[in-house]
Amino acid sequence: MPAKAATTVARGGVRPHERALAPDLARGLMLLMIVMSNTGFYLWAAPHGPSGWHPVDGTLADRVAQFLMITMLDLRIYPLFAFLFGYGMMQLFLRQTVAGTSERAAVALLRRRSLLLIVFGFVHAALLMAGDIIGSYGVMSLLLGWLFLRRRDRTLLVWSAIAGLVMVVVTVPRIWALVTGDLAQPGVPPTEPATEVYASGEEDLLAAAGTRLTTWVFVTLGGGLLSFGGMSLVLLAFWAARRRILEEPLTLVRDGTGLAGGLGYIAAIALVAHELSVRRRRPRAVVAVAAVGSRSLSCYLTHSLIFSPLLAAWGLGLGAVMESATRAGFACCVWLVTVVGAYALERSGRRGPAEWLLRRLLYGANRATAQCGTPRLTRQRACASARGRW
Repeated sequence: MPAKAATTVARGGVRPHERALAPDLARGLMLLMIVMSNTGFYLWAAPHGPSGWHPVDGTLADRVAQFLMITMLDLRIYPLFAFLFGYGMMQLFLRQTVAGTSERAAVALLRRRSLLLIVFGFVHAALLMAGDIIGSYGVMSLLLGWLFLRRRDRTLLVWSAIAGLVMVVVTVPRIWALVTGDLAQPGVPPTEPATEVYASGEEDLLAAAGTRLTTWVFVTLGGGLLSFGGMSLVLLAFWAARRRILEEPLTLVRDGTGLAGGLGYIAAIALVAHELSVRRRRPRAVVAVAAVGSRSLSCYLTHSLIFSPLLAAWGLGLGAVMESATRAGFACCVWLVTVVGAYALERSGRRGPAEWLLRRLLYGANRATAQCGTPRLTRQRACASARGRW
């Protein structure tokens, strides 16, 4: 193969008619949970408990909100988003190879995308929020894309299981300490409230930016290189995307496979989306939430653009007067703002601004807007071919 053909990208990004409902619907709903989680780090004036996340005081409504968040939200949503992220990576790879892009060029394209995500995450943290996850997914995709994107199915499943096992081994001592009540460690100071490392209580803009970037480095490297649970789900997502499990969830029953644990959220959404996809007309609310999912990067950044200046001390400082219940209501309002905006963009046939910029940087001006369809049968053949690779 000529050198030019080996490095040429044959097509641009996914077109609207190529998008599947289930992944977008799942991303849209997950973003509601993410904004509810992130706003908690901006209650900077409230006394916090050992976790550093939830205030210790509050009304009955606050206690109920905390209970629901601890049991259903904390540390559960980001791994699920990792699955959706990995699923999208493999979809991009398969679309490119079906269109005629060499595997080497498709991997290089994903590598450039990973580097751009790290840059996006850096800017996000510098200007708005320390707990940015874009950079950590960029680092993780850089590593896993290089090592596993072209591996065969058995390799993906084995290493997904290994990463999951490592996560369990690392977590067991903490679970044992919780069960036995031996949570204190000699010589280790109590955990500082997360508001301090988020700099949400810092009034000086430059000092807040410095703290946010310091935290971002740890979050990005730790989340990208040491999140074994996230890695396990990204590798599982590579395998699942080859089988179009979110687009055709009934294949789970046919093939005798399934998604376990927290992936039940996504499995349920996929089944609902499958039912909605066969209908002639989708409910407006479903279209709006899916529009958020298809513009997930823009909506995620918009969350911070709204709540950071409003809640942080360097802005209006409203986080000082919020408790858990009011914070949950505020987060829902922020999410609804993005739903309305995404739906308006969907009706006008426009992408989100962050997606537009990412595509422009990734593909260039021409391919970022080029029309290119991929027949469904051809995509299925590409998925079947990918299963037999090394």
